Amino acid sequence: MKAKKNGLEWAVFAVSLLILIGFVGTLVYLASTAGDRPADLVVELGEPQQMSAGFAVPVRVHNRGDRTAEEVRVEITLAQDGKAAQERELTFPFLPRRSERDGFVVFDRDPRCCELSGRATAYEEP
Repeated sequence: MKAKKNGLEWAVFAVSLLILIGFVGTLVYLASTAGDRPADLVVELGEPQQMSAGFAVPVRVHNRGDRTAEEVRVEITLAQDGKAAQERELTFPFLPRRSERDGFVVFDRDPRCCELSGRATAYEEP
């Protein structure tokens, strides 16, 4: 003879079913809205911070594209009077689609006296 399910068992079943439907629905939505644009890398530089080894500049790289980028190389240039005074390079091993990563570069000179610029110079597609 089968035992009847009580109310708690039905409630747990209903909640589990809703979670499963929500999870599958989210996966279907993400798969159907994913585009095929290549990685679109945007570099953002923060305020320099003085440290014992020099001046650290925060670097944030955004991937606004639909594809993942690997081995992202970012070049940060410190220019004074229109000439490059110092250059630094930063590498991010993995930058998923529509995500961002943070890092730092260190300069010997105070970057606040000069013009800082950053750009992505290269990346690989997985």
